[in-house]
Amino acid sequence: MAGFVASTHDENLLARDTSFIQKISQTAPIQDQTKGSIRVLTQPFPDKTALFGILREAASKNQVVVLHNYVPILAHGELSVEFLQSAYNISPYVEVEEHDSVKKQTDNLNPRTPTTIGQFVRDITDPMKSTMILDLPVPRDTVLAEFHNLDDGSQAMAHTKTLDTATFQLLRELVTDRTWALLHQAGVLTGWHRDTDGKLTIILVDRGCKFWIQIRPRARVTRAEIDLVFEKCLDADEDSLDDLCADVVDARTLLLLPRDVGLQPAAAIHGVYTPVPTLAKGSSFWSYDSMHITEVTRRHDAHAGDMATNVDHISKNTLIAFI
Repeated sequence: MAGFVASTHDENLLARDTSFIQKISQTAPIQDQTKGSIRVLTQPFPDKTALFGILREAASKNQVVVLHNYVPILAHGELSVEFLQSAYNISPYVEVEEHDSVKKQTDNLNPRTPTTIGQFVRDITDPMKSTMILDLPVPRDTVLAEFHNLDDGSQAMAHTKTLDTATFQLLRELVTDRTWALLHQAGVLTGWHRDTDGKLTIILVDRGCKFWIQIRPRARVTRAEIDLVFEKCLDADEDSLDDLCADVVDARTLLLLPRDVGLQPAAAIHGVYTPVPTLAKGSSFWSYDSMHITEVTRRHDAHAGDMATNVDHISKNTLIAFI
């Protein structure tokens, strides 16, 4: 269940999150095998060339792929300040911003509060808080090498011969989007959203676990209808499947554990529930195979970019042009 954050009247400010989680547990079953728009692979896996082809094909069809127990056994250790410093060279004094679930209810576009890595980790089991860090600094590879060739955006930049340095600036996101990590307290819910800029996302759970809830229309939609689907599903005031018309929208839950890898396509609408303190890492990037989907999502960003994870980053148009 979600945490308990008391109001001045001792009401749980996270009651709505609790209700949402209860409904999801009843209406969005855990899927552990291939069905519909979700592909689940287990050992023995195809060789890397064949797997690469499967991932690219899935990206082109806006399908989710989960690889269970794909990553070699990770380093041992509890999620602590000492672990982050020894395993990832992250100092406890690094200043970051935590996203506050309670603050988000009153200010959806600015739910952030300054903190440090050390303070966040010290509070990570506090049931009176519901926060997460989405900008954990990990400036090196966060996914396995065999996934690098999916990143056509970085390949395009590497193959660019000349740049007009008077008009082009190297964006920080070019690096940070490719190598990121997330820290979540126990009982944190992230409501329906779509990751910005029309990128693919690879995620790997290092410590803890995540319930990844994917939703999509049951029937095929036309290009003209896609924006309407986005608008309905991304409405911050409509968290339950009842509001999203469960007879029209299909929901499935994916359980991601340590050693699992998830590939999320460019237009995936999803919610995430993190039941225990969790460290996850991953990479976000563009692929030639899903440019037709990226175009659709970027159009929606430009017309309705009014959420923290769904904004119109004009600077990204420059990078897409290189592709």
